[in-house]
Amino acid sequence: MNSFANNSTKSTSTDTMTYSFKNLDPFFLAKEENTAEIAIPEISAEALYEWLKTQKITLVDVREFQEFETEHIAGAVLQPLSQLNELDWSAELGTVVLYCRSGRRSAEGGQRLLRDHNLPLVHLRGGILAWKAAGYPTVVKNESDSI
Repeated sequence: MNSFANNSTKSTSTDTMTYSFKNLDPFFLAKEENTAEIAIPEISAEALYEWLKTQKITLVDVREFQEFETEHIAGAVLQPLSQLNELDWSAELGTVVLYCRSGRRSAEGGQRLLRDHNLPLVHLRGGILAWKAAGYPTVVKNESDSI
């Protein structure tokens, strides 16, 4: 039997232990509450395409410089995930739409931003891969530019 549980509960030979030390300790409970993931609203490629024509948004690519330079969605600004909190986020930006290659980094970035800032924010479900799969255009670096 767990020695921690012996300090917290009485036990007989017929009892079944149903609580672990972690479940009984308020320190662990508080830690779990503070590290809970924040649900980041998602937007589809189709909805983003319409928003770009009709809404005030700031489209933010959270990938690295080389990825952005190779290909990005027109109108996007680059703010790598590693530097996301360094930007001065304000309501003047409108709704912030984050995207990356597949949606994982933009969701992570959204969680970071929403923990520290109160701003309207969504991320592109599926990232630039979903954008391209839906048939929408991207800005592609011309290979002859790199000579």
